[in-house]
Amino acid sequence: MQATSDVPSTAGEWSTVASDRCSTSRGRDVRIPPRSRARRRFLRSCLPPLGAGVCAISVDGAPRAIADPAVRSFGSPDAVQGVAVDPLGGGLAVDIHLDEAPADGALGIGRRRALDARHRALDLDAAVKLARFLVGEGNEGLVLAGTTGEAATLSIDEKLSLFEAVTNAVSVPIIAGTTGTNTRHDIGLTVEAEKLGVAAILAVCPYYSRPSQAGINAHMRAIADTTELPVVLYDIPIRTGRKIDSELLVSLATDVTNIVALKDAAKDPGTTAAVIHEAPDDFEVYSGDDPMTLPLMAVGGVGAIGVATHWCAPEHVAMFDAWERGDAAEAYRINRRQLESYAWETGDAAPNPLPAKSMMRVLGHAVGDARLPMGPAPEALDEQAREVYDRLVASRG
Repeated sequence: MQATSDVPSTAGEWSTVASDRCSTSRGRDVRIPPRSRARRRFLRSCLPPLGAGVCAISVDGAPRAIADPAVRSFGSPDAVQGVAVDPLGGGLAVDIHLDEAPADGALGIGRRRALDARHRALDLDAAVKLARFLVGEGNEGLVLAGTTGEAATLSIDEKLSLFEAVTNAVSVPIIAGTTGTNTRHDIGLTVEAEKLGVAAILAVCPYYSRPSQAGINAHMRAIADTTELPVVLYDIPIRTGRKIDSELLVSLATDVTNIVALKDAAKDPGTTAAVIHEAPDDFEVYSGDDPMTLPLMAVGGVGAIGVATHWCAPEHVAMFDAWERGDAAEAYRINRRQLESYAWETGDAAPNPLPAKSMMRVLGHAVGDARLPMGPAPEALDEQAREVYDRLVASRG
C-alpha cells in the first residue's frame, strides 16, 4: 500500500498518483510497475502551496523506510505542498505550490500560495526545491496543481510552467491537475501537459456549474479520450457541489481503459466499498480525505492522497505497513496518533491549504501566504502548527 500527500508548494502544488507505469489487465500502459507488492497506494501531501502545485508520492513495492516506495502517503489531488499525504494507491505523494517570492526574497509555499494574495509570480526555483525535498522524504510521485496546491488560482501558463519545471527537476512520476469547469479548456491543458512529460492526469468533477451525471460522464470521457496518460478521477462533492454517482464511477472504470483510479473524498466508505466491488480488479481507490483513509483501507482502498501527510509521512508509512502485514491493531494505534493533525488540517477559520502551508513554514519552508480569495491565515496558526507537530513527534517515542 502507499501513502500520498497533496501539498501546497512554495513553487506550486504537485501530487502523484503513481510513481511508475505498468500494463494493466485492460491492455493500457497506465500503471506503476509492481515492485515487491501487487497493489500500490499513493498519498498526496497537502503542503502549503508553493506557487505551482506540486505533490510527491511513493508507490508500493519497495523498502519500508520513509523513502521507501513500498508504503507512502499521498496528499489530495488538489494540491500538495510540502509533506502531506493523500491516499492514491500505494505511495507517498505531495502536492506543492510556490508562492511568488515576497519583497524580502522569501519564498511562499502553498498551491495557491505559489502566488501571494497580490497574485505575485510563481517562484519556480522554490517549487523545484520543495519538490526535491518531498522526493527526498520518500515520495514516489508528485501531484501538481491540485486542491492543496491552489490550482484554481493558477493561470494556464503558470500551470504549464510548473509542470515543466518540476518534471525536469525530479525523477519521480508527476501527476498533473489539468481539469476544472470548462471541458474545452481542460482538454487543451491536458494535451499540453502530456507534451511536457507528466505521468498522469488528475481529473476533478467539474465544480460550480453542477452538471448532470450525463454531463460529468461526457466530460470525463472527453478528457480521457484526448490523452494516452492514466487518468485519476477525483470525487470531492463538498468542494464541487456534485457527487459522481457510483454507477458512473463503475462505468468509467470499466469502459475507459486509461481511467485507472479514484481519489475518493466523498466521506462515505460504505458506498465506496460497493464501487470497489463492482469496478475492475485493477481499478484503484485512494483516500482523498485523511480521516477516511483507514476506513477506506478496510473496504479495499489501496492508499491515500492526503494533507496531514505533509508532516505525518512516517506515520502513514508505518500505518500502511502494519495494515499490509495484517496487524490491524497497530494500524489503529498509529492512526490515533494522527487524529489531531487530521482535525487541525482544515476548518472554517483556516481552510486547507492554510494549515498545511503554516506547517511547512514551521518546518523551515518559505511557502508564503495563499492567494485570494483564500484569504490570510489566522495570526496564531503557525504557533498552533508548532504545537501540533511537537506533540506528534513526542508520540513517536
